[in-house]
Amino acid sequence: MHRSRGENAPLLPCSQKKSSVAHVVQSSLRRLQQLVKEKDKLIVVLQEAVSAAHKVTLDQHESDQNDCGLLHQLLLIQEDRSVQGIKDALQVKSSFKEIIIAFGVM
Repeated sequence: MHRSRGENAPLLPCSQKKSSVAHVVQSSLRRLQQLVKEKDKLIVVLQEAVSAAHKVTLDQHESDQNDCGLLHQLLLIQEDRSVQGIKDALQVKSSFKEIIIAFGVM
């Protein structure tokens, strides 16, 4: 009988070889299942972190929208005051003209 590899290795009966291979396969399978469980836990943690960050972002967006709405209202009030100021100035100018004409200053 000629051995090409492991000449000092003992020859095992076929049933022992199958049992040994089955043991290695089962051990590998258990380790892979454990890794999958660990990865699943990590995925859950990451999903929760993303959900929390998403909620914070939505809350900030809502706050920003409220701020923009308030600033827009303030801008409209300021524009109304400016327009009213222009109208008042024109009214005063018109009133001065009427007074000047009435007193015959011109």
